[in-house]
Amino acid sequence: MTFPSGNPWMFERNEIDLLEEDLDEIYQQHEPSIREPILKMEGRVLQEQLETETEFEADLALKIGPLHFLREVSGDSETKSFGKESFRDVLLAHATRDPLYERVYLWAKHVADYAHDRYEHDKAHREDAFRAFVNVKMIPIKLACVRSEFSQRDSVSGQIAKKEQRLCLTYFTRTLQTLQNIAFSGDEEAIILFQEGETLQGQVQNERI
Repeated sequence: MTFPSGNPWMFERNEIDLLEEDLDEIYQQHEPSIREPILKMEGRVLQEQLETETEFEADLALKIGPLHFLREVSGDSETKSFGKESFRDVLLAHATRDPLYERVYLWAKHVADYAHDRYEHDKAHREDAFRAFVNVKMIPIKLACVRSEFSQRDSVSGQIAKKEQRLCLTYFTRTLQTLQNIAFSGDEEAIILFQEGETLQGQVQNERI
């Protein structure tokens, strides 16, 4: 796997851009005025996601108050941060792709492809498939946010990183629940994806933020 400009985080940023664009497109296709039963089901799933984001953001605002909105990164703070590490360490940190993120991203892509196929061809599990498709895309987005905020090394960023980690785990749980529902029908691929996801969720949960 090659990285533009030799920077794996730039490649991840491009990945996250695509995931966010996919989700934006999904939301645009589900306006409240649409009344078809299937789209109403999808609307409920999307509304659940919006409410979750709003709830976690409100909780964060209560914890850190106006600091969340006034946060700035000064040149001095950047210098102090890098001053704790050698230049070689800084280069190595930006030249190594995060292995957990990579495993999570590849798993999430597999689940999204699988869920899209089930959505198209399995009416019995259509809602489960859509719920998995929407929620699994949020997992690498949130994990990338954890990495980005944690790297800032200040108290506000630390609180944001913890919030993003909790959201990441929430979307993991929802995705795994839907995979488990499908797995009960005897679908071996769903069983494998569920087991792999449980392992990855545990690894994300055990990371110290």
